[in-house]
Amino acid sequence: MRSLGYVGRFLAIFAVGAFALLRYGVGRLGTLLLGDPERRRTAVSHLQGRILRGALGTLGATFIKLGQVMSTRPDLFEPGLIEELSQLQDRLPAFGRARAQIEAGLERPIDQDFAELDDAPVAAASVAQVHRGRLKDGTEVAVKVLRPDVREKSERDGRILLALARLAMKLHPHARHANLAGHLEHFVDGVLAQTDLRIEAKNYRRFRENFERVDHITFPEVYDDLSGETVMTMDFVRGKKVDALEAGEHPETAARLRRAFLKMLFEDGFLHADLHPGNLLVQADGRVAIFDVGLSKQLDDALLE
Repeated sequence: MRSLGYVGRFLAIFAVGAFALLRYGVGRLGTLLLGDPERRRTAVSHLQGRILRGALGTLGATFIKLGQVMSTRPDLFEPGLIEELSQLQDRLPAFGRARAQIEAGLERPIDQDFAELDDAPVAAASVAQVHRGRLKDGTEVAVKVLRPDVREKSERDGRILLALARLAMKLHPHARHANLAGHLEHFVDGVLAQTDLRIEAKNYRRFRENFERVDHITFPEVYDDLSGETVMTMDFVRGKKVDALEAGEHPETAARLRRAFLKMLFEDGFLHADLHPGNLLVQADGRVAIFDVGLSKQLDDALLE
């Protein structure tokens, strides 16, 4: 039965990919009507991004995460494609029955600890979504809850991607030279690490300790008694996404983020490996809050030296 499930999933991936190629072919014909080469190039990159975003969103968490990685690589992809894929960072459709998921993760009713919990999420991403809530003592919190069956689905899709990568390496010298399977295995391991919120909670504690004396960079505090493998409760932070800042607004933000990254890399040896605009908020006082630390890496001593 498990083998049949993999076959069915592979066929579903193939069907989504084939439909995306068909849509691109039809859409590409329309761009030929644009006389100006630059306008045509821009239109094509947006077309590619829209179609790819739709396909990845349909296929689920592992593929969405792949799109998120692509959206952070303007050195490799056209601006139009980057702009479209950036919508995969935190503007995905929410899943229903989040309250039931939270209660199952906490193993008790929500109203035992929470005075209120919003039904609509404030953010929805590939692996989880976040709801605003308030504890009975009045503390405003954010409750992160995994999407249903996300680990099982990610493991299955990861195996399929790795099988395809190994096949490509046998058939194509460029795939062999690039070690496509090795890179994909690293990527899949990172996705799976984000499907256990206990790992992320541990990473938050370490980052808070590392940045304890840095006033302008913050990481939310996790409430361990209201957190577990599939649910994590932490401070609710208000602010503006870095890519939504107006020109001249909080001009020190870029320098602060650069120094924070260098501190992680050279001083702490512990690195946030999934930094993108969806994981950064600039607060009213100029402090930068950093989120989604599930994918973080301890650098080995040899590399640091």
